[in-house]
Amino acid sequence: MLFFGIVLAGYVFWRGILPLRTGWRWKGPLSVLLLLTAFKFQLLHLIGGPMFFAPELPPAVLLASAWFFAVLFLFFFLLVAADLARGAVLLVLSVKRRRVPESFRIAGNPVNLILLALAAVLASIGIFDVNENVVRRYELEMNQIGWPFGCRPLPRVEAVSEEKLFDCDMLVFCASRSVPPVGAQGDVRMMQLDANAKLAAHYGRLAA
Repeated sequence: MLFFGIVLAGYVFWRGILPLRTGWRWKGPLSVLLLLTAFKFQLLHLIGGPMFFAPELPPAVLLASAWFFAVLFLFFFLLVAADLARGAVLLVLSVKRRRVPESFRIAGNPVNLILLALAAVLASIGIFDVNENVVRRYELEMNQIGWPFGCRPLPRVEAVSEEKLFDCDMLVFCASRSVPPVGAQGDVRMMQLDANAKLAAHYGRLAA
C-alpha cells in the first residue's frame, strides 16, 4: 500500500503539478494536498484506528478524504490513459515522418484540467430516498465500505435532494414503497404494484 501511494503521488506530481505554468506558491500547497491524499490510509492509521477502520474523526472529514482519494485515483489512471494515447499518436507521426503540430505540444495543461474535472465528476455517487433519515444513514455507512488495504478506492457516496436527482450521467431507480405484512389477503404483487406505481409516476413526471 505504501508503494502504491508513492507511485500515485510521484506520477501525478510529475504529470499534473510540475507542468503547471505557475510558481511554487501554488505548486507547493498542491503538492502537500497530493501527499496528504495519496497517503490517506497511512495518515488515518497514525491518527488512530486499525487500517480497515476509520478513526474517530468528524464524518465530514472522512467523507472529504474519501472523495479526494477517489478523485486522485481516477485522475491517475486518466493521466496514464492520456499518456498512452499521446504516445500512440507520436509513434504514428514518427512512422509517417511528420512533424508534431505545435497545438499538440501545448495542449498538456488544458487536457490535464479536463481529466481532473472528469475524475471529480466520476468520483461520486448520489443517493436519494423519500425518507431523509434513511439517506443520511446510507451516506455514512456506504462511505465506510472499501476494498482490503485500500488498493482500489470506491466512489464517494453523497446525499442529493429531489431537485438535483436528475443532475447526473445515469439514474438507477428502485421503488419499494410498500411491503405487505405476512399473511395479507390478496395478490401481494398487485399490492406492491399499486403503491410503487404512484411513486414511479411521480418521478416519471419529474424526469419528463
